Amino acid sequence: LDVIRPQAVILMESELWPNFLRECKARNVPVIVANGRISDRSFERSARVALLLRPIYRLVTRWLMQSEMDAQRATKLGALNVAVSGNLKYDIGDGAQPDKLQAATEQLNQLFALERAPLIVAGSTTEGEDEMVLAAFAALLEGKARGVRDLLVAQESQPTSSGPACSPHRPRLLIAPRHPERFAQVAELIAASGFNWTRRSQADAQSAQAEVILLDSLGELAALYQFAAIVFVGGSLVAKGGHNILEPAIYGKPIIVGPHMFNFREITSEFLRREAVLQLPANAASAELAQAWQRVLTYTAFAQWLGENAQQTVAANRGATLRTVEAVAHLLR
Repeated sequence: LDVIRPQAVILMESELWPNFLRECKARNVPVIVANGRISDRSFERSARVALLLRPIYRLVTRWLMQSEMDAQRATKLGALNVAVSGNLKYDIGDGAQPDKLQAATEQLNQLFALERAPLIVAGSTTEGEDEMVLAAFAALLEGKARGVRDLLVAQESQPTSSGPACSPHRPRLLIAPRHPERFAQVAELIAASGFNWTRRSQADAQSAQAEVILLDSLGELAALYQFAAIVFVGGSLVAKGGHNILEPAIYGKPIIVGPHMFNFREITSEFLRREAVLQLPANAASAELAQAWQRVLTYTAFAQWLGENAQQTVAANRGATLRTVEAVAHLLR
């Protein structure tokens, strides 16, 4: 601090270092907690020692919290000058990419023919979940041939813009494990499932024919959401707390999550309130996931409505960045 001599310090979300805060206070350096959040687990633990934490919380000059619940929790733990600024994650942009990255993404699209048939993207899957995803995909394909044939006959006899309309192409699945160290394990699961499959890292001229694609790479998932017909966000069928649903939402994609979204409780609640995400019931497994995929693939009007609601939910909640910048500027005046 003596070397840098900051005019202010900004701490993100829930990172609090007591000694550092005391040193800032001693030097009259204001401290702002931006995009603040207090998880269920953290609040439960902190509430037990609230009297000890209160002096530490009051070393923070300004608290900018993601939600009203986070603000209430911070106040109960002793924080002063608390406000709700919203979640910075909503300000992630509109999905536009730099030209170089977009060109690389388009190359993947061409290599794997991602737009040839409905693509189901299972993003950020975790241990214990990939088996259910693969089982759901198998169940979907087993019922798909009958469903497509019946739907095509129905469409020919009675065309409609809002009823069932399913592509005659068999759906394909792209699995993106959350952790790179699980790439090999998931590859073994896919190989054992009997699907025609390929790995992103071993793509060749035959990759376009693969039923299942393993995305064993880093930094490409968010951009590939734009090619999805459906997105399942992982970490939610098992009790891991879920992952970010905003990345597919900015592309207006229909999103399905499991029952365990506690790490993104506020965002999920907002999406559910606006009917912008389809959440599976408690104890859901492969059967329920397959049924949800079938519903979205079968009813295009429903899929479009769900995706548009997701995109609109992101747009309606933007602005946290500006509010945070204004709060920092106010302290520096």
